[in-house]
Amino acid sequence: MVARTKSLIAIALLTCCIMYAQKGFEKEIGFDDDPIPIELIELNGVVSSVYEASCDFTYGKSETELHLLVLTDEEQEVHVHLGPVWATSIWTDGVEGHVVSLIVFSIEHLPHNHYVAKELHWDGHNAEFRDEYLKPFWVNGYNQGIW
Repeated sequence: MVARTKSLIAIALLTCCIMYAQKGFEKEIGFDDDPIPIELIELNGVVSSVYEASCDFTYGKSETELHLLVLTDEEQEVHVHLGPVWATSIWTDGVEGHVVSLIVFSIEHLPHNHYVAKELHWDGHNAEFRDEYLKPFWVNGYNQGIW
């Protein structure tokens, strides 16, 4: 009887650990080893502005984040969220006024014409802000900056 009780407790603990192991710290959804099923979009255009601003649309813990304002080839003005200033500013020096190619994605709570950058390419520069799971390079595995 004691062995059976210990076995049931061990199974219950193991089940709880497995269920919560994949969950993020800030969000209720969990991630596994499959790429996130979010549509990636390629945008091409000219950067009309690089600006710092607090962001009410993302879950990062930074007070200010870096954004690009891009006039696309289709003459649409889009806002591209890059990430924390301290992590992304090295990739944007001199980008204003240049033609860029971006790989971006949108999430449900972003306004129309707002995107989050996965990659930025311009004049031979290549910046990859997020991996194939859309995890930012500055997170270091602690789920600190979920988008």
